[in-house]
Amino acid sequence: RLGYKIQLQTNARLLAKKEFSRRLAAYHPVIYTHLQDYKARAHDVTTNTPGSFWETVTGIRHAIPVCRNLYVKIMITKANYRHLPETAKFLRRLGVKGIWFVFLTPHGFARIYFDKVVPTYTQVSRYLKKALQWARKEKDLEIMLEGFPYCRVPSRWRNNMLEGPRISERKQLCLHPAERGRDFKISPVHERIRDKTKDARCRTCVYDKICEGIYKTYARHYGLDELKPLKK
Repeated sequence: RLGYKIQLQTNARLLAKKEFSRRLAAYHPVIYTHLQDYKARAHDVTTNTPGSFWETVTGIRHAIPVCRNLYVKIMITKANYRHLPETAKFLRRLGVKGIWFVFLTPHGFARIYFDKVVPTYTQVSRYLKKALQWARKEKDLEIMLEGFPYCRVPSRWRNNMLEGPRISERKQLCLHPAERGRDFKISPVHERIRDKTKDARCRTCVYDKICEGIYKTYARHYGLDELKPLKK
């Protein structure tokens, strides 16, 4: 009633219940959710929750009519990167109008089990290009890319990068629970950039000032050879 706009980040499983989805209609939220694969078993293995695929799919179907916008993120891992085109097409058939391709952030379990779950940009490149080529032909489909350095994204899609000045210019603060029991304010953008690195060659790249580089954890495992300075 005060005019606030609501954003909901969810795995969408609870939205599989029609009554819950109907209650959301009053708030007309923007919803962000995840689907890891177009195959049920592959999704369930990634979430470690049997049956979560069909709950999420049903939740997406229920949410589309009651939300302002719905975006589905595909978290790219070693288990699903070969299926990016098929997963994107599956989401489109569900009626999804916003798809985000997100290269896995190596935090939490992804840091602990890095070698098992995090692919290389080179491995992902071929399948991402196929998915993007398909997306070009789709009308009213919003595509976003997250977690990639500019040099690993096809040129026509670099304006669809989520990270960079467009986000960094926002005055965005969040509360972080300190170990001593006192919350303190941080900038999520600054924290993310502090956890990333670049190669010395990146200074000659035309995107150097706006590209955040790659996560330091990724660089420790795979090195920096995949980073290539761009002239245009």
